Amino acid sequence: MEPKHFQHKIEFPKASDLKSFNRPWDLHSHTTFVDGKNSVSEMISSAEKRGLELFAITEHVRSSAMKWWREYVKEIRERRQNRKVEVLIGMEVNAIGEVGRVDATEEMWHDTELTIGAIHGYYDDVSWEKIPNGSLSREKALMYEIDRAVGLCYHPQIHILAHPCWLFEMHYGEMPENELRMLFRAGRETNTAIELNGYYLKYPKRFLKILQDENPMVSFGSNAHSANEINNVWIHLKDILP
Repeated sequence: MEPKHFQHKIEFPKASDLKSFNRPWDLHSHTTFVDGKNSVSEMISSAEKRGLELFAITEHVRSSAMKWWREYVKEIRERRQNRKVEVLIGMEVNAIGEVGRVDATEEMWHDTELTIGAIHGYYDDVSWEKIPNGSLSREKALMYEIDRAVGLCYHPQIHILAHPCWLFEMHYGEMPENELRMLFRAGRETNTAIELNGYYLKYPKRFLKILQDENPMVSFGSNAHSANEINNVWIHLKDILP
């Protein structure tokens, strides 16, 4: 497939290059615009103090977020000026409804410089009402998560698959290897980076081994909801590489 569109080109490393990768990135964070504890300015300052090279603020969005979206974009553009860290305007879209569907406006797609796609829950395809966690059978939950994660990878405007398999593994245990490989292959085939997030990896050694076998591009994100959670994610995972 063709490379996905970026307003700012990011050269994600391949999983096979992880041992030699040493650039401090955190490409998944949140602010007080939704559910974070610190402002845009405070998050950028913390990223700068922690020596990051590249930092993305990726606020949760639905189309209803237009009530604050323009202010959010404006604030990041203003606060990132003359900083030692490069800061990207990002958004995190949630898989809702049928496979491949997310809820964002054209203006959001136009403004964003980095988009991460995530699965935050199980939803009815038609009503978008949330299905209680743990109420689906293991088989149905697995099918739901794999279908939607692959759908996010095939979305032409989504660059990163955020914290893959965490929802299933939180409620149903270890994701089967075949399905995990399916996710990584979808990432490889669509040029979608697979996020490494130490906080959400329940089985990191197994995850990293299979990831390197399939060799998609990878990204790094802390999912920081406060300034003190921002970090160079990769330094915490290097020691467990197979």
